[in-house]
Amino acid sequence: MQVIFTKNAETLSPTIFFSLKQHFNALVVSGLIGSLIAAGVALMLPKQWPATLLFKIGQVESAANLLAKPNDVVQRINFPNFPVKVVQSQRLRISEFPNERRNIVKKTLSADMTKDGDLVKMTVNGHTPSEAKENLSRAFEVLQTEHEELLRPSLTKLKEDIAAAKNALEKKEGERAILLELRQRMDASEASEKNISEDIILASMLRSNTVELQIYREKINALDEKLNPHRTFNTKAVTAIHVPTHPAFPKIGAAALLGLFLGLLAAGMWILMRDKEPWGAICGDESQAPAD
Repeated sequence: MQVIFTKNAETLSPTIFFSLKQHFNALVVSGLIGSLIAAGVALMLPKQWPATLLFKIGQVESAANLLAKPNDVVQRINFPNFPVKVVQSQRLRISEFPNERRNIVKKTLSADMTKDGDLVKMTVNGHTPSEAKENLSRAFEVLQTEHEELLRPSLTKLKEDIAAAKNALEKKEGERAILLELRQRMDASEASEKNISEDIILASMLRSNTVELQIYREKINALDEKLNPHRTFNTKAVTAIHVPTHPAFPKIGAAALLGLFLGLLAAGMWILMRDKEPWGAICGDESQAPAD
């Protein structure tokens, strides 16, 4: 038994190689047919274009106070509930082929962080370049609306603080005008009518008022700086939406290569099953080969 197995092993590879070599033309034709069929099937599938956008997460005052952590934003977009919210958006026109458009948004909408972690990349497909662009635009609007809700309390607080500071400044400026008017009256009065203690108190009040005015002006400037659009802003796109010229799916080249491989494999199996000699080498008995 061991001798037969050793003999089969020695003759198996050359026999199979010789058999396949004899049917080289059949292999080539089968591979080409498989490649053409696969490419044809790929061409019949609905095309998909990917749209991509890079955006920066909003912040309050500085990058240390982001509206949400980048990883949380990525998880939010990739969570199944978010694509559903996008397709339910009233601004997403889905009157034509609604099921197909809903499905492509639900299946392909995704997000990931860039290598440096400062930006987030959002991607979604469409059956046309314009549809892909609109799908991504609406998805980003949904995210911006959510982040606007997070930004609003901080923005409202800053605006209230600056309004209160301006109010206080206006009152202090009014007080200063009154104090200056008193000063002018005292300076215009005769020396005999002047009261030294009143003069000292008025000078002290003017100095105090000057300090308070400076404090409120600095506070207003600081709040204005915090409200600067470069420091406090909602989540915003940093690139335009990019849609490639050629569809990303189906990949005709990959389909053709797969068809070529399957065609060659099918032809090779057929040749080995058809020829008695390879079967005799494999089984050790030519009588076990398939009948013609």
